[in-house]
Formats: sequence, structure tokens, C-alpha cells
Amino acid sequence: DGSCTRVVPAACTHEVDTHYATYFLNTLAGRSYLLRRDSRYRILATYYAVRVLYQADLSGTNIYGVDVHPILERLQSDIALYKGLARQKEYPATLEKINTHYRNR
Repeated sequence: DGSCTRVVPAACTHEVDTHYATYFLNTLAGRSYLLRRDSRYRILATYYAVRVLYQADLSGTNIYGVDVHPILERLQSDIALYKGLARQKEYPATLEKINTHYRNR
């Protein structure tokens, strides 16, 4: 009837998050999609995809076995060089924690 002015996103399950993160980081189409976006979106989407797959590794639900370790160094460099992110100091600390986890495995 036109009275609804707010769109509420559907709840996203951890399994769906893992599928999307895998798509963005581990497929040619996903990487190509990110490369066509502006650098802020690409960096943040990659960052959150890495976090999702890291959590999937910790919980044993990384169903495709995607290894995010090779992506971390480039992502850390991208975040260090890009200025203007809202949580600029939080991102490197989180990535270093994830990197330490993979180095110690």
C-alpha cells in the first residue's frame, strides 16, 4: 500500500556469509566484480570476506577450504595506503591477529 518506507535486510546466516566470502575471494568472477568497484568498497569487501572465512576456519565451517593467508599481505598493504576509512586503526590490528593465527598453524 506504499506505507512502508524502510527496507529491513533479511537475516544472513553464517553459511550464506561463507558462500559470499568464498565467491569474492576465490573465484575469477568474484575478484573481477571487486576490481570493478571503487577502492574503498573493494578493500572493505575483501576485509570482511577475510574475517568471515577466518571465523569459518575457527568454527570448522569453511566448507570450501579457502585459505585467506595469501590475501592478507596485500590487504594489509591496501589498508595501510588507503586513507579515509572510518575504522582505520582497527583494521590493521584485526588483520595482524588473523595473520598471526595462520602463521602459527
